[in-house]
Amino acid sequence: MPSDPLPADPCIGSAAAALTSLEVDVESLTRRAVVHVPAGAHGMAPVPLVLGFHGLGGTTDDLEGDTGLFGRADAEGFVAILPAATGNPSRWDVRDPESADLAFVAALLTELEAQICIDPSRIYAAGFSQGGAMANAVGCSRPDRFAAIAAVSGVYDPRWRETCVGKPVPVIGFHGVLDPVVPYRGDTNVDGRPIIGAEAWAAQWPVESVRGRPRGSTADR
Repeated sequence: MPSDPLPADPCIGSAAAALTSLEVDVESLTRRAVVHVPAGAHGMAPVPLVLGFHGLGGTTDDLEGDTGLFGRADAEGFVAILPAATGNPSRWDVRDPESADLAFVAALLTELEAQICIDPSRIYAAGFSQGGAMANAVGCSRPDRFAAIAAVSGVYDPRWRETCVGKPVPVIGFHGVLDPVVPYRGDTNVDGRPIIGAEAWAAQWPVESVRGRPRGSTADR
């Protein structure tokens, strides 16, 4: 028996609490994300949203197991969504400003806002390792959609500097000085790609827009 259709306005009552996953088609590929709606949410009042990006080779289960994000969502009253990367090992495309992964995130936000009463002024992104780099990417390329981002062990790629647009997005970063995968002081990562280092990342995030106007930095080492 088909379920009742969702109302046109997700803030006038909805089946939000029953939503546990989303699938969207991006560039002929079906992409998925795990969704956790806080206990007691009924779609009547706008709630914050946090996107959590897992690391290279990781899964949505890995990120939830490491962070306990769903329990925090229940305690604090926000929706948590964990997008899944593609490939084997799974990875995010954080190098191309026009990547399918960025299109995936945009499609997820559009679909989620159509189904749950989301507060558009309180949408956040966080990630670990390459997922942290993905949080950087969405904050740089979609500053109109995100209130702030957090990167854990995931530095900013300097190639993004000339593609950052709009107002600066507040960011907080955490990086271990003994990180053997993404060196804190910069060098190359395990794939041989150059890494600018956590302190340089903090100083440069982001320093200019595409028009070259100073943007300032709210980064925290």
